[in-house]
Amino acid sequence: LVSNLVAGLMITMERPIRIGDRIEVGVHSGIIKEIGVRSIQIYTPNGSYVMIPNNDLLSQHVVNWTLNNAHSRIEIQLIVDALNDLHQTKQTLVNLLKEHTLILQNPEPLVLIKDMANGGIEFTCYFWCENISQSMLIKSKVLENIYDEFQKLSITIRDNNININQVMKP
Repeated sequence: LVSNLVAGLMITMERPIRIGDRIEVGVHSGIIKEIGVRSIQIYTPNGSYVMIPNNDLLSQHVVNWTLNNAHSRIEIQLIVDALNDLHQTKQTLVNLLKEHTLILQNPEPLVLIKDMANGGIEFTCYFWCENISQSMLIKSKVLENIYDEFQKLSITIRDNNININQVMKP
């Protein structure tokens, strides 16, 4: 009890967290809804509230995703069939990321070739969005755009060495 009170005073004076910040403490993550003398309350992505003793904030690693800004880096990994044109595929990914209105252009989106093995070319795409709360929606939209553009260009996506396009076509 005393350690939580002392930790609460330290948190109040130092302000390493604020209401509205998205944090991770141990196995818990969510948005801070209340900062009390003994504990904080976070709202988790699954809709529950978790009370975290203030002492845990001082004794465990805390990740504050929104301390300086709400930007979030998103990573997408995908494998295309090695028979696809590597340069066309990479340029298509770069263009899609640069044209998307919800993707920050500074820092610039990055498309890297991670590996070439088992008949596939593995790409990793990195890009930033302005608001961490929209990151899952933006990632979903980008994946949809990639799928649509790859369909138009007949670029074959692979997953676990199974050709998705072949499985989906009658």
